[in-house]
Amino acid sequence: MTLIPMLTGTSSIDWSGVSEQLQGWGSLVAAFVAVAALIVTIRTANRDRTEGERQRQEDRADADRRLTDERNAAGALLARQLDQQRERDRRDFLIEQLQRAGDAWSEYSALAHMPQQRVAVQRIQAILPVLPVRFASLLKVRFPASSLDDPQAGAEAERRAKAAGLPLKAVGSTEIFEELADNIREILGEEPRVAIEDDESSAQPDS
Repeated sequence: MTLIPMLTGTSSIDWSGVSEQLQGWGSLVAAFVAVAALIVTIRTANRDRTEGERQRQEDRADADRRLTDERNAAGALLARQLDQQRERDRRDFLIEQLQRAGDAWSEYSALAHMPQQRVAVQRIQAILPVLPVRFASLLKVRFPASSLDDPQAGAEAERRAKAAGLPLKAVGSTEIFEELADNIREILGEEPRVAIEDDESSAQPDS
């Protein structure tokens, strides 16, 4: 008899209220989950945005470095090309002046004892100052001028005369043209045809 009231009391539980409470808790949990997911999404988006910005900054920095390196390389290449062009221009100019000096000497020799010879002398004296000190030394000694008064030119002329086995005053067209040709070879990076020794022992004995 006691069991019936207990069962009767149990059957009187309001299950609809319990269901509503469970639904409420489920909605609250779902809301918390949604908020947590939103927070995670926002944080992930912020992290991705920060990482993307950092990557873009690194890419820009790399691009700037590459551009700077390319500019520096292009500038260095241009500088080398300009230096090479200037060297070619200088070489061509000196070769042209040496050839003109040879032509003027030929004219001078052909006009011996003629009034026009003075013009050839003036041409030679106009060319010689633009040449390096050691170049055309025999002409510089033969046609001295204040602008050409350099001990190196005199020493070079003496060495060349000694190599030819002649006194300096006795050198002629052969030695002059040989020196001009040697000067051109030196400009072109070639070995001179006339070997000149500085050692006293290489000098030929006087006859």
